[in-house]
Amino acid sequence: MVAYKRALDSAGYPLGIISTISQITHEHIVQRFTKVLNTFSKDNPVILSYWDGVMKPHESAYAAFGTGHDNIFIDDKSAYLKTPLELGWRCVHFTQFADKNEAIRQLGAHHQEMKLDGPMIKVAHSYDAVVDALKQWNVSV
Repeated sequence: MVAYKRALDSAGYPLGIISTISQITHEHIVQRFTKVLNTFSKDNPVILSYWDGVMKPHESAYAAFGTGHDNIFIDDKSAYLKTPLELGWRCVHFTQFADKNEAIRQLGAHHQEMKLDGPMIKVAHSYDAVVDALKQWNVSV
């Protein structure tokens, strides 16, 4: 996925990150997997909940990216897709690496998994399915 992010950036698509990551996890990822959180430009927003004090699915977590049909949001948790959909973004629910224990943690949580359908949303069970979903929205490299 990192190579695909790099290709998207090279093709002129700005990339951003919104993550509910903790500081400890962030430091670990930066040390071990340096390119995972790379947006390739200091002008592209990176929103880290521990740093910025905002968390998905609150609208303020998405504010740095604006609103509208040009934005495409990819996340592994369907509950985090509701707000960007309401902002007019297109969304991809990427399930290949979905946390199998997430459903258990969701019980009694403030957010629930949501039903995903409609022209503004795609479900992708693999890297290739993400690429195909973006191609359907005329995003290709």
